[in-house]
Amino acid sequence: MERRERKSRRRKRKRKPENFFSYLQLQHADADTIFALLLAAIFNSQRPGSFSFIKKCITKLRSSFLNPNPILSLLPFLLTSKSAAIASLSTEIVGALSLYSLELNEQIALDGEIVKGLVLALASSKKRRVLMATCNAVLDISTTPVARQCLLRFSTLESLM
Repeated sequence: MERRERKSRRRKRKRKPENFFSYLQLQHADADTIFALLLAAIFNSQRPGSFSFIKKCITKLRSSFLNPNPILSLLPFLLTSKSAAIASLSTEIVGALSLYSLELNEQIALDGEIVKGLVLALASSKKRRVLMATCNAVLDISTTPVARQCLLRFSTLESLM
């Protein structure tokens, strides 16, 4: 009996995570590399373990907004993710980017797919974390008059109620 326990412990220690190589790349990668890895992980999102790797990429990207334009193209997909962690991190990124500059705020607000993703996250999610992050992102976006008009056009206020 004791031998079986030792063997199972050994097997557990010898296993490496499925995305071990990608995880090592992620630790020392710049924003462009992380974006490329995130794009590849989204493309292969049916594979097991891809949601956790996408979450790690988003967390790593959240700290570096030197060039925020590439991440804007992925936000509609990330906002409508089935994973609550990915959806909430994505809405936090939307809020942070909208406060980054007024021009970026208007660019996000004028992108109908991002606003639709926020409205869909408000309407469909039952997780408190996603709802709070989405409400905060909507408040962050609404700091400019152009953004407020876009939010009204997509019935965001009704979704908040």
